[in-house]
Amino acid sequence: MQYSITFYSVALLVIFFLITVLATLLFVKSKNRPDDSGRLLSAFLVLGCLYFAPWMLGYAGWYIFEPYRTFMFYVPFQHLYALGPLVLLYVQKQFPTPHLPKFSKLHFLPAVLYALFTLWMFISDVVLRNEPKFYGDGWDRELDSWYQISGFVSICIYLICSIRHVFKFKNSVENVVSFVEELRIKWITQFLLILTIIQVCKLFYLIFFPDYTFYFIHGYYYLVFAVLLLLIAVKAYLFRNQVLLPGIQAIRDETVRTETIENTTLVSQQQFEAFDSLVNQHLMFLDERATLPILAQKLQTNSTYLSAAINQHSGYNFNDYINAKRITHFKTHVSQGKSTELTFLGLALECGFSSKSTFNRVFKKHTGLTPSQFVAQTISKSSAKS
Repeated sequence: MQYSITFYSVALLVIFFLITVLATLLFVKSKNRPDDSGRLLSAFLVLGCLYFAPWMLGYAGWYIFEPYRTFMFYVPFQHLYALGPLVLLYVQKQFPTPHLPKFSKLHFLPAVLYALFTLWMFISDVVLRNEPKFYGDGWDRELDSWYQISGFVSICIYLICSIRHVFKFKNSVENVVSFVEELRIKWITQFLLILTIIQVCKLFYLIFFPDYTFYFIHGYYYLVFAVLLLLIAVKAYLFRNQVLLPGIQAIRDETVRTETIENTTLVSQQQFEAFDSLVNQHLMFLDERATLPILAQKLQTNSTYLSAAINQHSGYNFNDYINAKRITHFKTHVSQGKSTELTFLGLALECGFSSKSTFNRVFKKHTGLTPSQFVAQTISKSSAKS
């Protein structure tokens, strides 16, 4: 078997193998899960491997020797019209929101049509004519400018739609839950950020190096692409156990009802203060899984009315409202000297936060200080008074 040993052929082959293994593990693990997002991500990783495979095999000499050359020309490797829809479908499976239209399989139609076009080129050149018509110039049609540019635009469009979807989900669910960061948002944000970096690199090459004749220059891009795809695969495997909480669908439904009515619901300041007093009195914010429906049930009101009260009179969404209560509770503990008895993590958990990282971020957002800075200031003031 022909396989020339070069830096690029070996490096890309190793990365190809690692990504394929991780994609297989993700696919196997996803069989026991209720959603098929793991299988979608596996499909994306496989198509990503196929995307840089022509460069890996090209550096190994497959464009030079037969029958490898014919194989490289007529087997579709770069499924550019399928990558974008896969990304959006994966993101929507992670964060399905009822107020957005369901994903349509028609988005994959351009990818199917291009695959049929590739099949027709093979039938025309190899089966019917027995001579290369489409590949008579010895150039891989997947590298044609029209296909590379249109594929780049397609991926960009779907990437933008995916980013908008995540922001809409985050903004809507902040009105309903107090643990937004745990809903896979960190992983999806990293995923979309890496894809954005890849697209920026691709744009650079499309502008400054549009001619694929200098294939060695494009080798740098495909190596960067392969490394970033491996990073996605590793992070995806590490995040494989992060799932949405049971009952999140009901929370999403509640979000929709809240958003559609709360703007027309007026709640008096006195009624909000009654709500707020009960929340403080019963320390309802200490539940790290606090949600708007649960809080409304405890207060014997409906979610829409409570959400309107919080938004209109506290100036916060539900997530920030609950976290502000937790921060105030933490400050009270510090002023009582509990910071010397418990670690910051212990205090954070006692105040309703589920992790130290979430606590640090929220505390900084609400006070402009880190917890350690606040504790130091408090101790300094207490010492000065005494």
